[in-house]
Amino acid sequence: MTGPATGPATVQLLGVPLRERWAQCDESLRSLAHGLVHELSPLFTTPWPVPLRKARLTRVGGRCPHDGTPLTFDPWRPHEHACPQCGTTHRALEHDDWWSMGAQLWCAERVLQASVLGVMLDRADLLALGAHGLGTLTAAWPTYPNRDNVLGPTRPFFSTYLESVWLLTTSLAATVIAQAGSHDAVVDRFRDRVALPSRALIASYPEGRSNRQAWHVAARLAASMLLGDERGVHDAAHGEAGLLALLADGLLNDGSWYEGENYHLFAHRGLWYGVTALEAIGVDVPDPLRARFDAGFRTPLLGLLPDGTFPSRRDSRYGVSVHQWRFAEWCELGLVRQDDPVVRAWLHRLYTAPHPRRDTGRARATGDIERDEPPCALARADLGWRTLLFARPTAWPAPSHLALESVQLLAQGLSVLRRDEGRLYVALEGGHTAGGHGHPDRLALTLQDGAHRVLEDPGTGSYVERTLHWYRSTLAHNAPLVDGRSQQRVPTRVTAFDSTPDGGWVRAEAEGIAPGVQARRTVVLVDEHVVDVLEWHADRIVTLDLPLHGEASLNGPGAWVAADPGGAGGLEDGFEFLRDVMRAPWHQREPALLGARDGAPTRAWVTVQAEGADDAEAEGETVSWWRAIAPGPPRQGPRRVHWVRVRAAAGCICSVWSLRGAVKSVAFDDVAACALSLERTDGSRISHRALPDAWRVDVQAGDTPRSFVLDTGQVAPPPPATEERREAPCVIGHARTPLSLREHEALRVELGEAHYCRSEQTWREAGAPSASLTLVRHGHAVRLRVHARTGEVVVPPAGADNPLDNERTDVNADGVQLYLGRVGKSDWSAAWLLVPDPDAGAVRITSLVAGAEPPEASWFASDDGWVLDVLLSAPLLEAIGDAEGTLGFDLIVNERPADRERRRGQLVLSGADGEFVYLRGDRHDPARALLLRLPIDASVPTPSARS
Repeated sequence: MTGPATGPATVQLLGVPLRERWAQCDESLRSLAHGLVHELSPLFTTPWPVPLRKARLTRVGGRCPHDGTPLTFDPWRPHEHACPQCGTTHRALEHDDWWSMGAQLWCAERVLQASVLGVMLDRADLLALGAHGLGTLTAAWPTYPNRDNVLGPTRPFFSTYLESVWLLTTSLAATVIAQAGSHDAVVDRFRDRVALPSRALIASYPEGRSNRQAWHVAARLAASMLLGDERGVHDAAHGEAGLLALLADGLLNDGSWYEGENYHLFAHRGLWYGVTALEAIGVDVPDPLRARFDAGFRTPLLGLLPDGTFPSRRDSRYGVSVHQWRFAEWCELGLVRQDDPVVRAWLHRLYTAPHPRRDTGRARATGDIERDEPPCALARADLGWRTLLFARPTAWPAPSHLALESVQLLAQGLSVLRRDEGRLYVALEGGHTAGGHGHPDRLALTLQDGAHRVLEDPGTGSYVERTLHWYRSTLAHNAPLVDGRSQQRVPTRVTAFDSTPDGGWVRAEAEGIAPGVQARRTVVLVDEHVVDVLEWHADRIVTLDLPLHGEASLNGPGAWVAADPGGAGGLEDGFEFLRDVMRAPWHQREPALLGARDGAPTRAWVTVQAEGADDAEAEGETVSWWRAIAPGPPRQGPRRVHWVRVRAAAGCICSVWSLRGAVKSVAFDDVAACALSLERTDGSRISHRALPDAWRVDVQAGDTPRSFVLDTGQVAPPPPATEERREAPCVIGHARTPLSLREHEALRVELGEAHYCRSEQTWREAGAPSASLTLVRHGHAVRLRVHARTGEVVVPPAGADNPLDNERTDVNADGVQLYLGRVGKSDWSAAWLLVPDPDAGAVRITSLVAGAEPPEASWFASDDGWVLDVLLSAPLLEAIGDAEGTLGFDLIVNERPADRERRRGQLVLSGADGEFVYLRGDRHDPARALLLRLPIDASVPTPSARS
């Protein structure tokens, strides 16, 4: 059906004249347009599937309860949600609430598609369809409550960044409809009832250097352009956290986003909208920033794994294939800005790869909130409206062959060695720590042969599942950890990187993976084997673990017996996720031999050199092997992990990995000197030896010996000063003046607006919650009383599960978080979550630090809230305080009204400074601690706990 012509032929979107563009399109783009029109056809006869309920994030929603697989989103089935893995259709309110998120984004994207296609194809019916959809969304937006959100204020969603994506899309659609001129009333209502208040809501929650800020800025920019607000446009572009600031601070020198590949792929798309919009209206983007942005199309492709998936580094999803239509579109958008040989080669691969032809998922796609699909055959006609408007009008010619080579991504800190046209892949993790989405995985090793993953990074699963803490542990990676604790967040420096036709090597070092511990890892790839050498030096005897993740059998150690692996007990140290833990002593008479259990011809020989070991250790205690069942990569089920444990002040773990059955035997000639020799299955012999700042390889094959030396090559510079400052550990007591509390003295503090950490409502909008804190010293003990004036106590039943996320249930309750710590330390020594329990008539206490004994506590209700009393005993305070009786101290009062699922806010003793409560859980930065001094007087008797 074709209606009368639409408005002026001059309608543009982000600088592209739509009618003129259609005249330039070749057959591939015209096929794309007709495919998009076909996908819109159900909307001519079926109401827009705009949700009736606000989207809601829960642990259950959107995932198969059997295996955790994300359920298939279908815009036309709000109550039936199929698992693509097991085929089961699930029905539950939590899944419906998850569907609401996708439906909002799906509708916004189709409103934009219909509007663009209506103008391009001169079809009034499509333009009217887009206007009708925009009107439907406009009417619904004010009906959703801005309450109980996970990450920032929003009406239709549970996180602000989702509303940013939605507002960007709908504002672009309204811009097209407004220029067409035939639906002015719809656009006026959208401006007044949605664009203005939604933009203000988004602006109230700046997201700093987060990837989400890219969408925050793009949404404000698009809405301001629609509203004709020049100042708003200027602020979005040039403000403190505006687009230009993100290009300069969020993108590293190679164009990649500092939080890693997964967040690069998301943030870069948001930046694309912003850069394209500014260029369209003539706002200058400085050439260095434009070049950095353009490089961002290329850099992530350099590190792709042999099977065409992105490395699942840091908080990345596992096994995401590049062979999806959205990545082909990304390449198209990059090439039209700059003809890059790497991007063009990968685009050609995407269009010619021998994958099966299947549903690409485009018809179900929820705009820029990506949903991963299996790899499939692709053509230009499978891509989206961005390709239709912005890609080269005709298809790119096939490029010349581009081999996949070794590469060092200096800014990201990923060093990749490749052989055999990229089918052999070895990577060493280094560089900076990537902010809050980074993992404690310095010096982690990845090893892959084609599709066979020998050692891999598991990435990250659902953010609301408890296993998130496993994936964020060092133990979940092929990286060293010390004394059962995940690594400290320190940068890594690459000191050698060289790749030649004969082989390649990389060496990196990390200072301070644990206090007083320096580690260095050297990885050499020659032919079809890998030499891996981990060295460490400590200022004391430490227990060093090196995990090796892979389904393997182990020969060499003694008998396996059940054992406790220990661990420091931290939430993200990983040991609590292990089961069926076994230990075997290792006397090292022969190297340990790891063999793949899946039949792959992969083996590893491992030996250890320990220095400065404890003489009192029994034979076989200094070095031991451990194995356990641990969570596998997301949706892959549990897997076995081995790790070698060494108790020594210094040492070296040396391994040789044989791929494709290439190595017959290995002799470790001098482990301390990194000297070894191996015999290949073809009868040739290869010896390796470390040299000062180099690596020598000697090959004896037949009568023709040869040697080569790998030198330091191109190495990474030290981390920039800004990064060092960001990553410097914060300690208790920094630049604080102690508060002194003497015998029988009392200290009283009123907590109010200056202490309020808010969610959607300001302190006044929340009813001005307040509390008073009183500290009284009795001998060497301290009694504290909290009087919370927050209304009736709201507390979940004891033992209740948290259906919302992986936080403790009692963070969403009225109660107190109490923290104590040693001056100069970067962790709390003791911390508790204390909740008044009306049913039990007692205080429910959860220890937040392993080994922290709960204090005595009681509570009673008051006319305006509740009162909680806590006794901090003398032994506890003396154990934590320093020689002068000074310790770090902080206290937080949680408040939750009865009409909310989540807490509304917090009163923080050390102050809140306009902060938000989102995602804080029961965590609190030790650097914020106040100092409490309890002058020690030996003549003062210490009362008993009950005195």
